[in-house]
Formats: sequence, C-alpha cells, structure tokens
Amino acid sequence: TLGIPPGTIGILEDHEVREFENSSEVHERAADLWIGLEGEVTFVVGGELVNPEAHPTRLYEMKGTRIAGGTRYAVGPADILYIPPGEPHTHFGSGWLYIIKIPAIV
Repeated sequence: TLGIPPGTIGILEDHEVREFENSSEVHERAADLWIGLEGEVTFVVGGELVNPEAHPTRLYEMKGTRIAGGTRYAVGPADILYIPPGEPHTHFGSGWLYIIKIPAIV
C-alpha cells in the first residue's frame, strides 16, 4: 500500500525552518498539492536527490540530505504549488500550508 488514503489532506505548520534542516524527498506514487495560507515558504523542486535512501516507514518514498540543482518557488498566502510524483523536493521558511496528497494512478 501507499500509506496514503485517497483524498488525504494535511495541514502543515513550518516555523523558521532553515535551508538544509528539512530532509529532501521523492514520492514515487503520490503528488503533493501545496496551498499557502500564511507566511512564506521556499520550495526547491526538481534537480537530483543527494544521498538518497529508502524511507524507513513509508513505502515508495526516498529521503535525501538535500537537492542538487532544482528550481526555487516562493509559496505565500493563496499560492498553489503542484509537485508531481517522482519529483525531488524540499522546503524551508516560516508559514502555514495545506498539503493535499494525490495518489498516482499506476
């Protein structure tokens, strides 16, 4: 199983997360849809996952220490960022966000 029920919605609060403090990740079978509510969070999307390893408890997910390359996006109130399955990503900053996990059709 994916460990992600269809239609799962999460709310995430990140407060003063510095760059490289948050692990980078890749979800092989789920997309993330991020919606900014308050503050500003920077995402790095794409590039290459550095020091990849399988997540110890989440099937079809890889973790890494950072992303080499990638594109930066600022997500603030009312901004939306879609990260497709298989795309490395990480984030840092301070803010409130909704995250909607979208299982991939495989």
